[in-house]
Amino acid sequence: MQTIDYSNYTYLELHQALAAVDRERFPENYRAIIKELEARKASGDVPISTAKPTPYFAGFWRRVFAHIVDTLLLSTATLLLGSLLFDSMVAIGYFGLLIGFIFSALYFTLGYSHILGGQTPGKMLVDIKVTDRKGQPLTLGCAFIRFLVIDFSFYTSSSLLAWATFEDALVFALGLICNLVLLTSIYLLIFNRPSRRTLHDYLAGSMVVRMDIEHQAHKPLWKGHFAFLTPLIFVVALLNSSEFLKEKAKQEMLTPIKESIESRTDYSVEQLTYSESSHPAFKGQTFKTLIINVHTNNPDTDLEQASDEITSLVREHPDAKSFNNVYLVVFTGFNLGIAHSTRQETTFFQL
Repeated sequence: MQTIDYSNYTYLELHQALAAVDRERFPENYRAIIKELEARKASGDVPISTAKPTPYFAGFWRRVFAHIVDTLLLSTATLLLGSLLFDSMVAIGYFGLLIGFIFSALYFTLGYSHILGGQTPGKMLVDIKVTDRKGQPLTLGCAFIRFLVIDFSFYTSSSLLAWATFEDALVFALGLICNLVLLTSIYLLIFNRPSRRTLHDYLAGSMVVRMDIEHQAHKPLWKGHFAFLTPLIFVVALLNSSEFLKEKAKQEMLTPIKESIESRTDYSVEQLTYSESSHPAFKGQTFKTLIINVHTNNPDTDLEQASDEITSLVREHPDAKSFNNVYLVVFTGFNLGIAHSTRQETTFFQL
């Protein structure tokens, strides 16, 4: 029997012929198929479907690197703005967070949306983009939701909550939400393979994919992730509750000192807490250090003079007598959320 010419066969047809040929009855045809397959492999003439496919979804390191680049670009721009307008930014106080929020919202929302093709500068650098679940660009609304979930913790800091005079329970609840959002997002980014869709992706209906790769279907979230996340969330909630109760007890004990400083000066107490330490050299004796951070919205304040003034108030306060040392920081500056800058005077003294 004449040997068949397999040169016009497709790659799939060659494999089908190899599976069907009787190598004992038609050894020439079998060898011809093998020879043709090896020749095509050596020449690189292999269909994309049979080669190792290029990943469709953006990988962990691409996404992390892109976000680092975007954060650096945005923080540098806002830091430059704040430095050029330092006195004005200091004077507006926590309203600077609103300015920072607007800058961040515009940067990420436009970048994630159809307006810029789902690409921030960081994502452009590594050839990835944000799309919806069908591979189409996001609407502005979905892009804003995606940004808001990611950057929630930047704009609900403890200082902002204290300035807004929320109740303690609400401060704790918002702080816990921030930690749980961060924990869940990091977990899904690492373990939710291959899509690596995180919490903000699910809430916004988005995913991050490689550029110029044909759209591929993705599987729903594996229910087994909930078995891992549930105990993690429980542990984080328990640790946050314990820390909150300890800090609340400290705040209640130190409230008279805070009220004395704020009622007799023009400064606001940002942080008032204490730490305890012991050293074997001192035979187990415990030393308590009072930690005070004081802020002023007046950029012209003489910080050294302010520090001396507050030092005198603390020394004469009866509730401060139970402490051994005081670590005092008096500062002025601006906080734009994504960037901040301060000038400060630090004092450490014994009581």
